[in-house]
Amino acid sequence: MKRICFNYSMKNIPLPTADAYKEILIEKIESVRKRMRWKAFFYLREDQQGNDADKEIFSYGLMSRKNPPKVAELAHFEDDLWKMVESIEFIKANDSFQRTLQTDVRKNKSSNKIFVFADKTRNVYRTDCNTCQKLLKGNVTAKYKLSRDDATIAFNTELQSIAKKLGIEEHITPMASKQAFIIFKDNKKNFSRKPVCRLINPAKSEMGIVSIHILEQINSTIRANTTPNQWRSTVAVTQWFRNIIDKKRLSVVFFNVVDIYQSICEQLLRDSIQWATQFTHISDSDIEVIMNARKSLLFDSGKAWVKRDTPHNFDLTMRSYDGAKVGELVDLSVLRNLKNHFKNDMIGIYRHNGLAAFKNLTPRKAAKIQVEFSKLFESFGLKLTAQVNLKTVNFLDVTLNLSSGRYQPYSKPSDTTLHVNNRPNHPPTVLKHIPQGVGRPISALSCDKEAFEEASQQFNEALSKSGYDTEIHHTETPVQPSGPFNRRNRKRNIIWSNPPFSKTVKNNVAGHFLRFIAQHFSDNDFLHKIFNQNKVKISYSCMPNIKSIVQVHNNRTLSKSKVSGTADSQKLCNCRRKENCPLHGKCLTRSIVYAADVSTETGTMTYIGMTGGEFKSRYNNHKKTFTNKKYAKDTELSKHIWKLKDSGKKYTIEWRILRYVPPNTNRAQRRCNLCLEEKLAIANASKSGLLNKR
Repeated sequence: MKRICFNYSMKNIPLPTADAYKEILIEKIESVRKRMRWKAFFYLREDQQGNDADKEIFSYGLMSRKNPPKVAELAHFEDDLWKMVESIEFIKANDSFQRTLQTDVRKNKSSNKIFVFADKTRNVYRTDCNTCQKLLKGNVTAKYKLSRDDATIAFNTELQSIAKKLGIEEHITPMASKQAFIIFKDNKKNFSRKPVCRLINPAKSEMGIVSIHILEQINSTIRANTTPNQWRSTVAVTQWFRNIIDKKRLSVVFFNVVDIYQSICEQLLRDSIQWATQFTHISDSDIEVIMNARKSLLFDSGKAWVKRDTPHNFDLTMRSYDGAKVGELVDLSVLRNLKNHFKNDMIGIYRHNGLAAFKNLTPRKAAKIQVEFSKLFESFGLKLTAQVNLKTVNFLDVTLNLSSGRYQPYSKPSDTTLHVNNRPNHPPTVLKHIPQGVGRPISALSCDKEAFEEASQQFNEALSKSGYDTEIHHTETPVQPSGPFNRRNRKRNIIWSNPPFSKTVKNNVAGHFLRFIAQHFSDNDFLHKIFNQNKVKISYSCMPNIKSIVQVHNNRTLSKSKVSGTADSQKLCNCRRKENCPLHGKCLTRSIVYAADVSTETGTMTYIGMTGGEFKSRYNNHKKTFTNKKYAKDTELSKHIWKLKDSGKKYTIEWRILRYVPPNTNRAQRRCNLCLEEKLAIANASKSGLLNKR
């Protein structure tokens, strides 16, 4: 295991290959096309049926899994979008920094090592697959056990049952079997001799998205009725600090809940929900949704695991959709008990970190308070670490000093400040606002200009090293109201198109898209009301950054190492006569994009297709369309074959593999890798000899 030093931020974006850019562009175009189809479908149906048209159900922000029906009025617009994809041109846009990024990307992709990120630092460690898998397996088996073979099926069945009650069964996707991974806790003692890891479970239920809406309403109502010091940011902490009177006579208790996500058990959550019912109505259906979102499976090596010693597969994972909201609800319950126990309103909490201010604390009183804090948290089943009788405290990213009454930004001594370079592949608007984005939070966490100037030096140096010629400046931060503040914002029904940005693309993608909107949905067009430059807008998205590329490399390397033992024994062909195999001994290959070259005396035409299963099954379906005329119109290939047959022309078909595509196990992304690769192959193919229309 070796620590790797990157002299730049992992958020920097390298220049993509032409295929990588086109693939993401196709994905974004398909996304906006789907949303525009649904919008037009409901709008046209409402116009035809009047008030009798079915109303759209509340889907909690979840998109439908159904494909929208084709809308004739959008056909020409969609054709132009596809032509834009096909006509994308690329230019050279290289510099020394981009060459450095591309060199590192090539080294990364050619390596058979795993790059493991650190938990709370910017460190990255390079290790071999066997070591990484051993550490991963050790962390999995320490807290999890193998589930039943049908656990995933039972989980998704219950998920769909609850979704059906809510009327969103067409919006909820089954849980994706995403591989668990580890990150290193390199701030622990003796880490080099005995690595300590944090296990990350990225698999999560989309019921958590529904739970977010329920928990946010519950938490907001509790905050409005109890006015607690539940901070939503460190800026709110500084506001609480400013409002403290006679700071010099006070001391602070800084407490932290250890492993909060692993410590919240089912009973604690149910008790917190029961406590919340005195402030707001919580239906049985709401509780069912919240508790179902807590059920989780962990996936490793293709197998499902469940947490040990927990009933009903209860597991609050770090990356669950509603994990933060569950933590807020528990915090509110704990905070209320703390205030009642100590008769003190100067106690606040942010996630699992908290502060409590006490007046005239002697060492004996401080020790007693520390014991009482621990006992109170133990009554909730939570383990606590606490520091008492503090005059100065580093709370997350701000330092609070009771003796001087001042506060200023705080950075860990071991943490190096790095910013995105001004020459990466980010949209220009993003780069333009980076200095402002850096300076704003520093100003907000500084009590005055002097504190800002003291803290800003390291950030200005980091900006200068990243190529920026501007410095951050102190700005006065407006004081936010302490009570609940309900601002009425009108919800604008806007469809956003987010094509990827790349400096290597010659075409003005955003300009073309907006021109298509104006051209196809003019003032006189029936759909102009829903498709105009106020209702359909565009904003560039970013290509994958260095960290994302490293994570993809890790997943692929681990996957290859797991199947390497069985790859040699895997049967690739079951044809009786190998010389007659349509794919030259690889007819049982799965998850591929293939091409069929139909040759005649006059030339060759190519058909591009894809299959997630074995190619031979797809091949047999093609043969059926060639021999039975009632299936002649099933594909563009069968149409062409029957056209040749009817004209009496002789032909031969040559099958070949264009791309091997990793199977898509993350259904929650609603992304089909095979579909995108097929469309990319069609977009790159020569149109003169292509059978596919689009």
